[in-house]
Amino acid sequence: MLAGQKLAPVHRAFEAIFDEQLTTKQLRANYASFARLAFKEGHQEDHSEEATGYFMDLFSGIPETIRSLQKGSEWITPMLAKTDFQSPEALFVLGSGNTMQENRMLMLASLATHSLAITAGKGEWQTHVFDELMLDWPLHHVLQRTGRSHAEIDRDIRLLKILHSHGYELFDFTHADLPRGRPALKPEMDPAMKGQAARIKDLLAEPFVRTYLGVNEYNGILYYSKEQFEQMIQWLFSLGCLSSLTTRDGQKKRRSPQSLLRRALLLLLLLTEYSLSAGYRLQNLIDNLPGKDPS
Repeated sequence: MLAGQKLAPVHRAFEAIFDEQLTTKQLRANYASFARLAFKEGHQEDHSEEATGYFMDLFSGIPETIRSLQKGSEWITPMLAKTDFQSPEALFVLGSGNTMQENRMLMLASLATHSLAITAGKGEWQTHVFDELMLDWPLHHVLQRTGRSHAEIDRDIRLLKILHSHGYELFDFTHADLPRGRPALKPEMDPAMKGQAARIKDLLAEPFVRTYLGVNEYNGILYYSKEQFEQMIQWLFSLGCLSSLTTRDGQKKRRSPQSLLRRALLLLLLLTEYSLSAGYRLQNLIDNLPGKDPS
């Protein structure tokens, strides 16, 4: 309780970034206040100016990412024919058709914590910034405004913690060693996709992820929630695309947005296909993915 009271100014500043009436300038100011307090209470060197710039770059990159999906409509739309996605922009968790208020709040929370961690440097605080600052408290309060139940909010926060640990890298092929030409349709034929799919396999071994996926045993068989898995990989896809397509500090992109999108989308659709064929059985899903079985 005392720790929570000490962090109350951080929590108030964190909640202030979720005000839907904020202008971009006000959002920047509110996030800067939160970042300064977060570094101070976390006993970290103050990187609030850098963190604020990083946060705003990612925030501004959201419409840029959606536009890139729209620009790829000619080649993306045919790939969605056998999926539940109604349009290319619907692939992004804040795109067309994804109007749930909690998605916007989770996105802001993810950008906020990621920007702190990425500018803090390596260390325990960077990895556990969400828990160190006890941000589940104010986020729970923020998500209650959407009418979400306690169980739904707890699940949302579990997802956010997964995204904090893995959300910006699994679908980001910016720095991957890519073979020439268009990506293969199967990861075993494409080293870059194979490597990322194998990391998804490792992710499935983590107890926290299994809790989020609702893994349970029945007659000696482990089952998981296909719906929760698909929600998780859509978020991972969205943040990976946002990370790879966002231009920061005037830097030029190393690869074309469409080439980055193509590989990320193929990986998303492949994982969805693997999950569909798994029949809700976790081991079937694990066996479908390349790489060694997680211990």
